[in-house]
Amino acid sequence: MRDVKFQFLQRFATEDRVVDDSIVTFEVAKDGYWHFPVGSKIEMRLVHIFEMRDGKIAREIVFDMGHPV
Repeated sequence: MRDVKFQFLQRFATEDRVVDDSIVTFEVAKDGYWHFPVGSKIEMRLVHIFEMRDGKIAREIVFDMGHPV
């Protein structure tokens, strides 16, 4: 990935949960990881949800929904 930019939509935390919701834009720099061709400009909604236990991450859930722009 190159030219990576984040637009943070919301971030919040409680004792049991942390949520990080953002939009990421980038250009695909290399074949292999992404299913988009090299040079594609991508916009991706990226959501991380962390379930917390005793102040530590107990579980991480990730949603990434990307599409060419």
